[in-house]
Amino acid sequence: LENASSNKILALESGADGALWIGTEAGLFFLAGGKIQPVKQTENFSIAAILPDKEIFAATLNGAILKISEIENSFRVEKIPAETLTGSDGRALQ
Repeated sequence: LENASSNKILALESGADGALWIGTEAGLFFLAGGKIQPVKQTENFSIAAILPDKEIFAATLNGAILKISEIENSFRVEKIPAETLTGSDGRALQ
């Protein structure tokens, strides 16, 4: 996490594909193939919880929920209202 403005780790989760997801005060990172990579568009969020599935859901310290989808070797990040999540996904991140 050398490139992060803060390297304080707040959350760690492993995905079904073996990638390690790392939530920090400086955004979301993942470890795959021996390299730690930042997820662009998450730099301004402190990631406090991670729920890896087909998509990654991340909760921020300020209450925002991010949905991260991998598309053609890059990520799409959407900020979504917590009340739109139903079932165990929403409860796990709150």
